[in-house]
Amino acid sequence: MAFEVVPDARFLWWGVRDAAGVYVWGHGRAAGFDSRGQQPPPQLRWFNNARFDVMRFDRHPNRDDPDRAAGWLRGALIALRGAGYRLVVVGGQSRGAWNALMMLAEPGLADAVVAMSPARHGDQPIGHANYPRATEDFRDLITKMADRRARVVIGGFQGDPFVPDADARSALVRELLVPRALRVLWLDRPEGFQGHGAGGTWRFADAYGSCIFRFVTTAAPPARC
Repeated sequence: MAFEVVPDARFLWWGVRDAAGVYVWGHGRAAGFDSRGQQPPPQLRWFNNARFDVMRFDRHPNRDDPDRAAGWLRGALIALRGAGYRLVVVGGQSRGAWNALMMLAEPGLADAVVAMSPARHGDQPIGHANYPRATEDFRDLITKMADRRARVVIGGFQGDPFVPDADARSALVRELLVPRALRVLWLDRPEGFQGHGAGGTWRFADAYGSCIFRFVTTAAPPARC
């Protein structure tokens, strides 16, 4: 099967009638590794404890093209909205985060996007053809954003080898994304968190999970964590 959007059994299941919403989480992509079934990160416990159902967006590694995966995710979000979930949150790590941000190209697919270390390209050395494209493609991703209503959370971390120019990415968020969205929470290289996977740790969840949850779900969200 090319992909599945399935409940993660390691989280409480509320069901569409009793749930406050649904959180669809997408894993990253690594060459030669099958990430399907990977447990969503601890920060999602804040949502699950508040009666959000948690679902995984699992993609077969041999079929996991970014644009193809975006089409799968789009269809899944439409189906979940149609099933009656009151709030739809989509998030992920690395390529899963990139696909989540792609959903902002169409208004109404999600009420919020939570993207940790979004990346489309792998860890490439300086001089590789994909090295400059990481920043260029991030610019293109933001300029395609059409949903001003959705709340957007992006986490970027010190020493992330998948982001060749962190200063340029930060500028793109501030100069292009912030004017396009009513609510943006940009966690720009928070002190004490290092590397591509920093947003998936318990320490990150302890420090920022509550703030991210309140930003996504409350009528008057915090402006910063």
